Amino acid sequence: MAGLKSYLQVSAPLFGLTPAALYERQRALVALHVIDALGGRGPGSGAPLTSYNAAAILISVLAADSLAEVDERVVGLINAKPRLTQRSEWVKAGRPTFGSAVAAVLEGDCPLPLRVVNSIRVKRCWLGQISSGVLGMPGDQPVEFSSSNSSARGYADPIELTAMIHTSKLEQLVRFTQGALSQTKLEEDEQ
Repeated sequence: MAGLKSYLQVSAPLFGLTPAALYERQRALVALHVIDALGGRGPGSGAPLTSYNAAAILISVLAADSLAEVDERVVGLINAKPRLTQRSEWVKAGRPTFGSAVAAVLEGDCPLPLRVVNSIRVKRCWLGQISSGVLGMPGDQPVEFSSSNSSARGYADPIELTAMIHTSKLEQLVRFTQGALSQTKLEEDEQ
């Protein structure tokens, strides 16, 4: 399972979409230059399976209900920097973006100051969160990533939409992604 397309075909139930819908998101993110694809046709071409590419797909699913909404706003969210109280934490963590932090979660790592990750949320108007708590409960201290184009949409909108993947579904996706990445690594080592 070396390609992103193969990964999406098998993981589609975890995303709650069809393999075709996920592949169309992949194509949109390639066109937006978020995902790099190798040219040509057949084996060895297309988008490789990486944790970052899988994270970009997950963020697009959380941020946009339809393929038509996968646009520069989603790219801005994927590239969003964290809103940390101390800039030194961000630098110490390797200057992660929302996309690279979600990729780390999918690899089984805990980004930034969190010890455990229980959920990944996207609050539309383009705010991403990685949290160790439960939404709205005491102790929920998410790391927030704010897109540069979020101010254009305005946080004062009367309606706020939130999409989230949490606990059991996130754990399933992390385990599946880790297994797929391990398999990809083994296939690369054999070549």
